[in-house]
Amino acid sequence: DVCSSDLRALAPRDLRADLVVTVCDEANETLDAGRAERLHWSVPDPVATNRAQAFEDTIQELEARITSLVASSVASSDGSAR
Repeated sequence: DVCSSDLRALAPRDLRADLVVTVCDEANETLDAGRAERLHWSVPDPVATNRAQAFEDTIQELEARITSLVASSVASSDGSAR
């Protein structure tokens, strides 16, 4: 449920990460990720359509991308440990 989430922008001082994934084109251009690896997924802004289904579609797309990213990371870790 996105409505109950506490959404906020991150300031560079808040970032302590190895990987930063941006989904907003503006954030991709302006965010200082420091030494973190960057990955950008250009995802359409669901607010632009003002439709609940657009939010659900965006959530599903991000869940699929995150699942794939985690799976590839785990596979890489397993392969390098051998």
